[in-house]
Amino acid sequence: MYENAKICDLLSLTALLDHPFVTLSNGETRRMLLARSLLKKPQLLLLDNPFAGLDVRSREVLQQALQTLKTEGVLVVLTTPEAEIPDSVTHVHRLPPNNGAKSSAASTAFFLMPDPVVQACDWAIEMKNVSVTYGAQKVLDNINWQVRVGEKWALSGPNGSGKSTLLSLLTADNPQRFANNYELFGQKRGGASMWDAKRLIGHVSPEMHLYFPPEITVFKAIASGFFDATGVYFRKLTEEQIQAIHDTAAALQVVNWLEKPFKSLSKGQQRLVLLARALVKNPPLLILDEPCQGLDFAAVAHFKDIINRLCEASTRTLIYVSHYAHEVPSCVTQTFLLENGRQV
Repeated sequence: MYENAKICDLLSLTALLDHPFVTLSNGETRRMLLARSLLKKPQLLLLDNPFAGLDVRSREVLQQALQTLKTEGVLVVLTTPEAEIPDSVTHVHRLPPNNGAKSSAASTAFFLMPDPVVQACDWAIEMKNVSVTYGAQKVLDNINWQVRVGEKWALSGPNGSGKSTLLSLLTADNPQRFANNYELFGQKRGGASMWDAKRLIGHVSPEMHLYFPPEITVFKAIASGFFDATGVYFRKLTEEQIQAIHDTAAALQVVNWLEKPFKSLSKGQQRLVLLARALVKNPPLLILDEPCQGLDFAAVAHFKDIINRLCEASTRTLIYVSHYAHEVPSCVTQTFLLENGRQV
């Protein structure tokens, strides 16, 4: 059971073994980390939300793997939303809901923010013949994509289709951005520097919570969004920025957590704080990459309501990524589909 080849076959990883680790999607990385855990030949396997970030096919693979582990006598304890309890589970312990500290009402001021200010242009995103290659592997192949200012798009595709790489170009986190032809709000690659591009974007990603120092408070985590940092900033906040932090925190119902350590929150609570961080500077482009990982159905519904209200009749442009149709806000009206690095 625990031979390398069998583990790779069990988790459908054999075809990925020669790929550079940096090219793996979030879902593929999660399967790879599970394989690493199985190499230790555990008698007890603890899994925290193992289905998060997995596409439909990968969820089926994991379901079968858990059934095989059960047959092999491995004790598996996992946390997961109610709807994703695997068929192989024999015992369920349901914890009482943690409603957290909520404000009595969402901040009206937050939803009355003026439209984001950008230079006059028709297109938020213009990509022309964009390609990204790592060694012999072409991760993105001749991508052409135009997004008008104010449009709301879903970026869709299975694990490994190239979504994360495409987003890393937009957020200026991929060095191959300089080898490609694309514009953000009429500026080549979003500006002369990565910071010019980041100023245009509010961003949430599946792994972002890992980058914050352990001592940082929720207030400072949200404030770091003004400076496109992960919790570390050296400028003094203005009164307007402090008010924006409180308005955003109130709208997302996290205002009573502001003095708590960010790392003390649950993954789901951290997601809401990261959304507040992405929104606090009122960016013209909002990129939400699997933002609902770790949220229960009530929290997902609240999250979607916030996004829908924020984007209603707004010039804000939205790119939204999720493997679950029920997580996509109703304001999203268009879809860009990737498969094997190509647009479909």
